Parts: sequence; structure tokens; C-alpha cells
Amino acid sequence: MKNSKEIYGSYQNKPVTKYSLENENGTKLSVLDYAGIWQEYSFKGHNLLLQPKTFDNFTDNPFFIGRIVGRTSGRIGDSKLLLNGKEITIPSNEGTTNLHGGPNGIHSHFLDATVHENSITLSRIQKSQEDGFPGDLDFSVTYTLFEDDSVSLTFQGTQLNEDGVFNPTSHTYWNLADEQDNILDHSLQILSTKHLQLDDKSVPNGEYVQNANSGFDFAKSTTIATNIDKLQHGIDDVFVIDEHDDNTPIAILKDNKSNRELSIYSPQNGLVVFTAEPINEELTFVNGQGQAYNGIALESHNLPNPDKYPQFGSDKLAKNETKEITLTYKIKE
Repeated sequence: MKNSKEIYGSYQNKPVTKYSLENENGTKLSVLDYAGIWQEYSFKGHNLLLQPKTFDNFTDNPFFIGRIVGRTSGRIGDSKLLLNGKEITIPSNEGTTNLHGGPNGIHSHFLDATVHENSITLSRIQKSQEDGFPGDLDFSVTYTLFEDDSVSLTFQGTQLNEDGVFNPTSHTYWNLADEQDNILDHSLQILSTKHLQLDDKSVPNGEYVQNANSGFDFAKSTTIATNIDKLQHGIDDVFVIDEHDDNTPIAILKDNKSNRELSIYSPQNGLVVFTAEPINEELTFVNGQGQAYNGIALESHNLPNPDKYPQFGSDKLAKNETKEITLTYKIKE
């Protein structure tokens, strides 16, 4: 397998390095050492990821494009954690809400890179004094490219000093079409029968809502435009993933023109679907100016706020405990 690295812009007067792997089929994986950004996943010469034209277009917007987010994913209401019976206030970055780890989460830092034969590991010590979360976290994410053209992301966290939380994800935007104008003609299937009810700040309130016979029903492969028409707005919601085994994908995204099909495998119980309705022409992508529905983010992570709503599971990471989570993406046409 080939590997290479090159400078890909700069951030805060520091060069950003792009690391790439390419297998025998010509499938290519590229990541950046800033924010762990997944910059390229090219299959038969086509980048499956929504690709900003320059590095600045990855950072000059609020959409977390391609970034690794954590320590936690999703929204924490009133920026308050409940851990071991104690309420902990953490920094806000969306009104009174902590979103995707807050203003100084993993998404806002450079990571150290190590290149292996078919993988790239990005790592850092995420310190409590930086992001306001309890304890320091020894964090890494390993991107692996396989000869069958699939990619896996393995997150690993070891909690230091004291108990904390760990619920990261990849905020990658997908567009499988040749022109990448939008994803409205893509079809989506999700292993889910319900989603979370959200309050007026898009924070879960602990209640479930059934998907059936609504714009949230993706139990069968459904054109995204069909459900957006039912809802009369874009999607930015948390789907509850049904129980499943390792061989069952939690979501399947398909471009009906090219027949490219992406299957996502995850052990986690939540999937945030964001159809990127707010993207506009202030952003520039390789294939032109930004527009609503340019891409779709499929953010696999455990349901948010489990400390407040135990029915959602748990994201607690005890002192000296190590947790590992692997997401796998398989492409075919």
C-alpha cells in the first residue's frame, strides 16, 4: 500500500499536513492532522466525501466538516453534565448548549500523526483545563484502509486523573453523486424505528418518537427528498438504532444514478442525520459554490445526555479505563 504526506494549507500560522494511503485498487484515503479531518475517500477516482475547495473552507464555518468531534458528540443541554451524582458545568458554544465537545473540543486541535502500513493514527492528550470536561483524556483515532476498499475508524480513549465521559464521532459529510450538486436524490435506509424528541434548542428531552408514517421513516430505502417534502424542512435529528449484530449495517446511503452504495457499521445506539440545509454560497466546494443539501452527515455515536436519561445508555469512562469504538464504512457500486 502506498503512503504519502504533503502540506495542505495552514491554521493559526502552523502548517496543516495531509496524510494519504492508496491501496492496489487505487482507492485513496486522506486525513489532516488538524482536527483529524477526513479529507478524501476516493473510490474508482470519485471522492465520496463532500470536499471543500481549500483548507479554509473546512474551518471558516460552523459545520464541523470532516472533523473528529469529542469528547462527546451531540448537544448537552445547559452545558451541564451529571457524573457520579455531581453536576458539572462545561463550556457552551451554541447559546447555553455544549455542542460536539464545546469550543475547545478535539475538533479544534492539531493531533500527532503516526503512519502504519495501511493505517494512520492521530492522537493527543485532551486536557481538562482546555475543554472543561472532568479529567484528562488520552485520545486517538485510527483510520484504516483495507484492500476491499472499506475504511474503519477506531476511536480509543483512556481516562486519566478522574472519571469522565467519552462519546466521539466523525462529522463527515457524504455525497456519492458524480456532480455532487446535492443529496436529495440519494436513498437512505436506517436501522431505526424511533428518534429522539428535541426541545427548542435541539436538545433531547428524554422522550422517544415513533418514525412510522412520518418524514423520519427510513426503515426501507427511501429517497431523501421524499421525507424532506413530508417534513417541509431539512433533517438534523437523532435516530435511535435498533439492536443489531456486527454484520448488520446501521445505515445504507445510495446514489441512484451512479449506483454507489455506502454501508455504515457501528456498535453504537444513535445516529445523527444532518442534511446540511443551512450550507450556502459562502462556502466553496471542489464542484462549485455551496448550496442547501450539498451533503449529508451520518454521525454514529451513543445517544447524547445519557447521564440525564439512563435509558439512553452510558458514556461514562472511569479513571484509568480504556474504551475502544470502531466504525466501518463499506462502498460498492
